[in-house]
Amino acid sequence: LVVQGTYLESKTWNFFPVSKKVIVVGDNDEAGKSFNERIKSQLSNVVDNIIIWDWELLSIQTNQTFKKGFDFTDCATCCIMKSYTYL
Repeated sequence: LVVQGTYLESKTWNFFPVSKKVIVVGDNDEAGKSFNERIKSQLSNVVDNIIIWDWELLSIQTNQTFKKGFDFTDCATCCIMKSYTYL
């Protein structure tokens, strides 16, 4: 599920069957971190396993630096996703 904007409308919660894992991937900046926490809070009663994508951890694990605002699209198109499994 891709969310554009700053929140997840409750009508989309039907897409999350109980006991499913959701990975929340906000941008690599303060707004992205706020987004992650907001979505986690919204889904906490709907989804059992919510994982927040950790850009800082990925940076350490891959020995790469991600610019402020780096997002999943950037990540998916760069070399780390081609040669490294984060999940």
